[in-house]
Amino acid sequence: MSRNRTLQVEMTQTDDQKPLAVVKNFPGLDAEMTPAELRTMGQWLIDAADECEDRPSTRKHLKSYTITFGLE
Repeated sequence: MSRNRTLQVEMTQTDDQKPLAVVKNFPGLDAEMTPAELRTMGQWLIDAADECEDRPSTRKHLKSYTITFGLE
């Protein structure tokens, strides 16, 4: 069985211009993951949080973009 080994995160902002990340393909209920996969996903989430915080959040209509972590 093939498993999706990527995580897509859209970097955007809230209505009041605060940073916001939208995880597009987070594993659903009962996702089976090895300890190594959990650690990898954890690092991807930390990287996404860093990217989200680094965006300028004082401008209205900041363009959203998506980052893909993992193997394509």
